[in-house]
Amino acid sequence: MEDLIKFVKDLSPSLTQLSRDIDNREKELTHQIHREMLVRVMESIKNLTPILICAMKAVIHIIANGGPAMQEVVENRSFLIHSLTEDITELVRILQLTTYDEDEWDADFMSILKKLESGIGSRLKHAHDWLEDPTSVTGGFGERAVRQILECGHRVAGHCLAADRQAIEKMCGDLASMTDALCELRQDNKGGTPQAEAVAHGINQKLKELSHKVSEGIVNLKQSGYQQPAHTLLGRMEQAMAWLSNPTPDNTHLGKHNYI
Repeated sequence: MEDLIKFVKDLSPSLTQLSRDIDNREKELTHQIHREMLVRVMESIKNLTPILICAMKAVIHIIANGGPAMQEVVENRSFLIHSLTEDITELVRILQLTTYDEDEWDADFMSILKKLESGIGSRLKHAHDWLEDPTSVTGGFGERAVRQILECGHRVAGHCLAADRQAIEKMCGDLASMTDALCELRQDNKGGTPQAEAVAHGINQKLKELSHKVSEGIVNLKQSGYQQPAHTLLGRMEQAMAWLSNPTPDNTHLGKHNYI
């Protein structure tokens, strides 16, 4: 525990300095999208760091005193370290961005969607393990993996074409309700009942379907040639003028939204 205390003491001023430097750097960036990305990633790092410290404390406590949840707390710590590593890597990438145009934004936007897709895939095993174990606690690492998958799904759906968006949103809504029901059963010590097992099996299957649908939605979006609303005034004006001069129907309404 002494090593952890020293780690926290060393980490705290470093994190504070990093946050201060990022705030200063954010003011220097000339492109709004880069500023938004920088703030978003830094917020994620700030939120994950204290959670990681708590997870490390839990591991040390169980090693010292013993406990049945050793594997789960170790997996939780490893998952948080992986998430923080991804955020720090993304932070470095954003800080290295020096130029911006609309084509770069579209490419970067697709990379964000692909990252969300990857986030779903990386959490499926943890979700599966939680669902397969009727004794797993609610609110722990496994349940959070399920909730985070649904959050990623919602975020992807918000940018998909209409049909894919509706399908993904419905899947996420159904899965959220089923997960709530399973948690209630497990909290009532009914996790091993046929009803709970059936719900867990159903969630497992639907999570796989959601992962497939998200991948399909991203592919469909890319193949459609759909553009996101531009982040510069010039880009928005160009999109609006293209919409006004195009006599054919535009189901995306991209130019119309910029015009209004």
